[in-house]
Order: sequence, then C-alpha cells, then structure tokens
Amino acid sequence: MAVSVEERACALFFFCVAMELGAQRTAATQQDIENLVAPWRSAAEQCRLAISRLGPSRGQLAKGLALSAEYFEDSVQFAWQDANGPYMLKRRSRKPEDDIVLGLVRALTWETHALYGSFQYGVLAKVAAVVLQTNVTEKSVRNWCSDLFVAR
Repeated sequence: MAVSVEERACALFFFCVAMELGAQRTAATQQDIENLVAPWRSAAEQCRLAISRLGPSRGQLAKGLALSAEYFEDSVQFAWQDANGPYMLKRRSRKPEDDIVLGLVRALTWETHALYGSFQYGVLAKVAAVVLQTNVTEKSVRNWCSDLFVAR
C-alpha cells in the first residue's frame, strides 16, 4: 500500500495524541516539585547527619544510612528530570482540569514541532477542543506554549 510521508506524519501525530491521552500525566509547577522533594532532601540530610554522629564503629548501619541518603537524593533528581518538559507550568490555573488541558496541549505542541518542524497551533487547538470537549483557541495554544522552545 502506498502511503505518503504526509499520511505517515498524520498517523504518527494521532498516535502521539492517543499516547498522551492514555498516559494521564499531571502538570506541575516548580513549586509543586519543590514541595514534593522537600521531605526527601530532609531525609537525605538526616541520614548524613546520623552517619556523622555514629562515631568510629560505623559498620553496616552507616552503609545503610548512606544508601538511604543516596536513594533520597536520586529521588530528588528523578523528580526534577522533566523540569523543562511540556508538563512543567509557570503557574497553576484556577481549575485543576485546566492544567490537564494545558499539559496535554503543551505536550502535543512539542510533538508537532518534532514531527513537522512547525508549531501547528491551529491544528492543536482544534484537536484539543474535540478530544477534550472544551473550548481551546489558537491564541490560547500560542500563549500556553510560548516558553516551551526557549527551554529546549
């Protein structure tokens, strides 16, 4: 079957739409991430403090505390790994469901730019409006995504 490059790109775009809809990712702000990781940072600090107080007979306890501290520090790094991604928002919307729309549209904008080399704001507004059954304008998509490609 002869399928054009444009048809393949279109199919891939709708595959990306389906994947994003199925992923159920949550949009977050930097403050959300900071609130999430604060206890992990504190736990790592407490582990390191406990190691320093153990004295000369550190042994297995010190190794366990060091591993725990490393785990908490890795968790902090993992939480920040998507800090420049499409689901990282400058600020939250008034309604949580708006953040879902925002995150999805930003993610799809990223995908269309990778696929087509352009932003396709109008197409994204129409697709988001149909898929999410909400009012999304091209102007809104442009506004929501204005910072995405600066961070990349």
